[in-house]
Amino acid sequence: MTYEAAFLRALVWTLLSETAALGAGLYLLFRLRQGLSESPLFSRKRILFAGFFASFATLPYLWFLLPQYISSYFFYALTGEIFVILLEALFFGAYFLLSPGVSLVLSLVCNLASLGVGKFLSLY
Repeated sequence: MTYEAAFLRALVWTLLSETAALGAGLYLLFRLRQGLSESPLFSRKRILFAGFFASFATLPYLWFLLPQYISSYFFYALTGEIFVILLEALFFGAYFLLSPGVSLVLSLVCNLASLGVGKFLSLY
């Protein structure tokens, strides 16, 4: 499989897993406490947009730009994931009006879900 084809495969799985984790995370954080379904701020369309936008905005940089500057896989993965988690946390915080701590945890959960799916798929 070419690098570009692997990227497209990773993008699809990232979109699906991170958006699902985002929806589940928001549900667990807010619906149980504040009635998520009643707030237009947390509509399905907004959650889908946020999940897709965050992945589309960060994954290409992680796959195509960052490797040009960091040759060590360990430092590339560490730096890249920290960068992605922080950027997505900033976006989630601004888009959903979340506190920095909540948006950081939400971004971390989304990226761990994506990482888990990626590791699982690499077995097959």
